Amino acid sequence: MVARPNWCSTVVWRKSRFSAGQGDCVEIARLGDIVLFRDSHDRYGDVLAITPAEWGRLAGRIQSDELDVT
Repeated sequence: MVARPNWCSTVVWRKSRFSAGQGDCVEIARLGDIVLFRDSHDRYGDVLAITPAEWGRLAGRIQSDELDVT
């Protein structure tokens, strides 16, 4: 087994101010040229990584209601 540094503890995570009290929240962070996502209730679980361009497309689709996010 190869030990990995806990890079998730060194990035600054943020959550939308619109998610207060809703319970279904994700947090995002920037790590160089990568945008990271994680479940705000499972901070030590899986982390997804995408490019800033992919993040822009995803955020645009969510804002324009093109995705079923329920």
